[in-house]
Amino acid sequence: MPNVCPRLQTGDIVCFGDQSWLSRSIKWFTRQGSEEETKCSHVGVMYDRDRVCEALARVVITAVKVRLTGGWREVYRPIGLRRAVKLAIRAQCDYYKGKKYGWWKNIAQAADGLIGGRYFFRRLLRMDNYPICSWLVAWVFERCAGEGYFGVVPNAATPDDIHDACLDTERFELVYTTEESGGY
Repeated sequence: MPNVCPRLQTGDIVCFGDQSWLSRSIKWFTRQGSEEETKCSHVGVMYDRDRVCEALARVVITAVKVRLTGGWREVYRPIGLRRAVKLAIRAQCDYYKGKKYGWWKNIAQAADGLIGGRYFFRRLLRMDNYPICSWLVAWVFERCAGEGYFGVVPNAATPDDIHDACLDTERFELVYTTEESGGY
């Protein structure tokens, strides 16, 4: 597996995981049934080769070098992403930039996790102005690359759903990982 960071591209998916209490909580609540342990608690999308768009306290576009340190990290490249789609991804990231984080969506996501991951509580929160990380990535791709890009309804997407979709080697290529084992 690649552990030297290559030249990243607009549209690459950045998956994050660490051992903080928040990260562990997100991984626990988003794990589905008998699924292997969830590694991913946060996701972002590359804005350009040096910056990642992600939902933190607000949607921000930050230097990716800083974000690729500490904890488990993997970067996946969608195979065959056209230039026009990459330009649309950047424009969609610009649209979301500065929007406040939707903390209550995480509570709804946790509540859905307690009822087996069903899309129930998240369905009630359709406010586009308050994104969370997985919602941001799923909607950017839904609007730019096509319906159902990650195999889930964008409002229902979790970081683990995004990571699971990226494991499809016919659709995505792993271009960076922080460790050979790929886990944390």
